[in-house]
Amino acid sequence: MELIQESLVVRAIGPSDYARLADFLIEFGDKPLGYWMDRFDLWWDKNPAFNGNNERGWIIQDGEIFGGFIACIPSLLQLDGKQITAINISSWNVLPEYRSHSMELFFKASSGAKDTLIFDTTPSDEVVKVLKAFKYKAVLESGLNQSILPIKMDKLLWARLTSHPLVNRLLNPVFRSYTLKRITSGVSQKILFIAIKVSSICLQMMFSKRLKINNLEGYIVTRIDRSGQAIDDLWARTKNRYFLTNIRNKEIIDWYCFASSYHRKDLFVCYRGKKCVGFIITRSFERQELKILECLDIWLDPEYEECLDVLIKEIKNYAEEKNLDVVQIPHYSKELGKKLSSMNMIDRVTMECRSFYKAPRAIAGQISALNTYFTRAQGDNGL
Repeated sequence: MELIQESLVVRAIGPSDYARLADFLIEFGDKPLGYWMDRFDLWWDKNPAFNGNNERGWIIQDGEIFGGFIACIPSLLQLDGKQITAINISSWNVLPEYRSHSMELFFKASSGAKDTLIFDTTPSDEVVKVLKAFKYKAVLESGLNQSILPIKMDKLLWARLTSHPLVNRLLNPVFRSYTLKRITSGVSQKILFIAIKVSSICLQMMFSKRLKINNLEGYIVTRIDRSGQAIDDLWARTKNRYFLTNIRNKEIIDWYCFASSYHRKDLFVCYRGKKCVGFIITRSFERQELKILECLDIWLDPEYEECLDVLIKEIKNYAEEKNLDVVQIPHYSKELGKKLSSMNMIDRVTMECRSFYKAPRAIAGQISALNTYFTRAQGDNGL
C-alpha cells in the first residue's frame, strides 16, 4: 500500500472488493453487475494461472471512493520449453478527478511483471501512446492479415456500400474500385435492395467456385463443451513447435472456453481415429450490424496440417447453421496465412495491430516473429 496523500491510497485488490469494484466499472460502460462478477471469477478465481502469489490488480481508493482501477490477469505461456506466468493488463479506468494518479496504477501493474512478459491487447488511443513510450512492441509488428469467408454476401455488400468501418477494413481491397455515391432521396430503397441482392448472388457464386476447401477422408470434427485427454496428448506432441506460445493443455483450454457464462467460446476438435490432431476456438459477436464468427486460436499437429481444411469447413457449416454473416480467420503465422490463402477466400487485409507486449531484457532479444505464435488468447482481447 502506497500513501499518496492523506486519504488516498493505491492498493492491491482482493475478493472482498469485487462488489464495489463491479459498481465502479459499471460507470464506464453498459455492462451489468453480473457481467463484472463473472469477469473477476474468470480472470482470477477460476484461472489456472492464478496461484495466490499474483496480484489481481490495483485500485485508487480515496476514503470510501474507488477512483481508478487496473486489472492484472495471469496467463500461462511456454518459453523455451519452460512454463512461465505472463501478466495481462485490462480495464484501466480512472475517474476524471483522479487522472493525476492514473500512472500509479500502470507502474504498480508493471512492477509485478518485471521478470516476465506483460501484455495489453485492448488499449485506447491514449494508452497506446503510453505503451509505445515505455517501449512496448506490437504483438504482430507487420500487422494482422485475415482471411474472410462470407456467409451472407448481401449483408457484406450492404455494409460496404453504406461505409461500414469494419467491412471497409476487411473488404476494401476487394471492392476498392467501387464506391457508393451519396444515395439521394430520389433513389428507391427497393431498387437498391434488389440491386444488392442480385450483386450478392453473383459474388457469392463467384466466391463459392473459387473457394478451395479440400474434402478429406478419415477426419472427424466435433464441437465439444469439455476437452479431454486427447487435448493433453496433442499438446504433449506439439508444445515444442515454438520458442514462445500459450500453453494449450486440457485445463487451460477448458478454462479459456467454458469458465465464463458471458463469454463462452466454441471448441471445434479434429480427430484422426482417436487421435486429436488439431482444434479451432471461435467466438460469435455482433459489431455494427454484422454477425461475426472469429477464430480466436488455431492449433494443429504439423504431421496432420491438412486437417485445417476439415476444421474450416465445419466452422463454415456452423456459421451457416447459426445464421451468421461472416467468418473471420486471422493469420497468426506466415505458415497459417499461406495455407488460408491457398483456399482462395476473400483477399487478406493488413490491419494495424492493437495488441502490445513487453519482455524482460534478458529474453527480449530471443523473441522473433519466426519463433513465436501469438493468437487472440493474448491479453484480455479473446477472454
